[in-house]
Amino acid sequence: THAAIVVSESRGYAGETVEMTVTLKNNPGIMSARLMLEYDDEVLELVSVSNGEVFSENNFSFSDDRLWFAASNDVTTDGVLATLIFNIEANAKPDKAIVSVTYNAGDVFDADFEDVEFDIVSGFVAVKTHILGDVDSDGAVVYLDVASLYRHLAGWTEYNEDTLDLSVADLNGDGKVNAKDATW
Repeated sequence: THAAIVVSESRGYAGETVEMTVTLKNNPGIMSARLMLEYDDEVLELVSVSNGEVFSENNFSFSDDRLWFAASNDVTTDGVLATLIFNIEANAKPDKAIVSVTYNAGDVFDADFEDVEFDIVSGFVAVKTHILGDVDSDGAVVYLDVASLYRHLAGWTEYNEDTLDLSVADLNGDGKVNAKDATW
């Protein structure tokens, strides 16, 4: 299994804020890394970047879309390098905005000052659109939306406001989300 730097995926509507992570997987050991953050600034506005759990806070900095990590010895921990907070621009159209990191030769190395190679797995922010009845936000209203709504109404914990878009669930327009909407 290859060492990888993975940017997570997120979904949100225009005008919302989303959180993403940059994670190390199968880390063979690095002492220092300089990563360049890349994203579509016409769709996303970077609000904040915070250190993750891999490097201590005093061994992290962020400036000019560059993440810097350093330690006195190899760090072999897998986990979150950084957390990114983006605003989705108010005029963003439904689409996927790619978020990635890159690095150049010599930017990621171990305690012996040998370059360490990582596969880069880009993430994205899926800008969702409000489609009446599309409670799972997959872009289509199908039977799965009805089943998900019924499960939510039945109290299934995995079908909640965090996993379903209930703002499009009031199909009969009475101001409530209830069984009437699932049969509308």
